[in-house]
Amino acid sequence: MNLALLAAQLKKDEGLKLVTYLDPVGLLTVGVGHLVLPQDQLVLGQAITAATCQQWLDADIEQAVVTCFRLWPDFDTLPEDVQQILANMAFQLGQSRLGKFVMLRQAITQRDWPAAARAMRESLWYAQSGNRSKRLTTAMAAQGVPHA
Repeated sequence: MNLALLAAQLKKDEGLKLVTYLDPVGLLTVGVGHLVLPQDQLVLGQAITAATCQQWLDADIEQAVVTCFRLWPDFDTLPEDVQQILANMAFQLGQSRLGKFVMLRQAITQRDWPAAARAMRESLWYAQSGNRSKRLTTAMAAQGVPHA
């Protein structure tokens, strides 16, 4: 899986902020969508370095990929684009929320990309995630479609 491509997508989707802020649901966040943890010892408005941001992004991406392998043990056999889509969703949602996408999980297991896109489109996540969800869903629907 191309982790550099995933990191670039996440920077576009999440933005990059070196000062802590409250995300749309009120959670303390910094960097590239990094949920501030108690061990991070940060408060609202506190700055981090670019190096710390990159370190946390790398760790958060690793956790997203681990989540994908937990949900789909054969994750590395999926097409690259599907891996990118699912890792992006895992980064945003975490295992507990992505794991609740029962129809998506089943469709991915069956390699049914149109059903996977449908499951994504019919979720609350789709309505709440704006352009990101539309782009990822469109990319999922395009899997297996011959290019003209």
